[in-house]
Amino acid sequence: HTHWIILFVVLLLPLRGAATWYLLRPEPTPVAAAASSANAEAIGTEERHTMGNPKAPVTLIEYAAFTCPHCAEFNELVIPALKEKYINTGKVFYVFRVLPIVPADFKAEGLTSCLAKEKYFEVGDTLFKRQNEWGPMQMSEHGPGYDMEHQPKTDAGLIKLGGDLGLDAAKARSCMLNTEVHLLMNTIAEAGAQRYGLTGTPTVIVNGQVVTTPHDAAQLSALLDPMLQGK
Repeated sequence: HTHWIILFVVLLLPLRGAATWYLLRPEPTPVAAAASSANAEAIGTEERHTMGNPKAPVTLIEYAAFTCPHCAEFNELVIPALKEKYINTGKVFYVFRVLPIVPADFKAEGLTSCLAKEKYFEVGDTLFKRQNEWGPMQMSEHGPGYDMEHQPKTDAGLIKLGGDLGLDAAKARSCMLNTEVHLLMNTIAEAGAQRYGLTGTPTVIVNGQVVTTPHDAAQLSALLDPMLQGK
């Protein structure tokens, strides 16, 4: 699989939300995961999107973009096994962070901000599964300018999705352009770049180390089971 790869060239766009986006470049080889949790990032109570036991022996952080096709594959092929075998059993604490690639990612995350917090992962799953209705198409629709203010197909797709989730069109549009959410996304992306040297999505961090992102349940087990022996 080829990941969406990004170069952290930060550009402040003169748009609502002052959104930041990133260009593409080759991805470096990830390092192996540490078996110990000593290097794990301390996850604060203000973390917005988590699942599982914060005291689990393994903390797994996923950086993803809702427009990223390989993130959608990861969500479909790996996350269900992660939840069933590791999160629901208290072995893994899962943290999800949006790493925006294009303005549509800001709009998608903004949309989630107006829906119930406990529904976040359900909404995220819907965004991934219905990605072609609103996401990757904006790359060809809008060209290299990535103009957040003029994305009719992206906007229509997200507004329809929001309507299916109970938001009227005006509310959905307002949520998509939520300045507070956009600025927070920038902060999270910049912190991740500094801490982990992020270069693409999806990127998986296990106990503080960037790891080779598993592509299926078997690779996930091969990654996590040795860390959990005796725990």
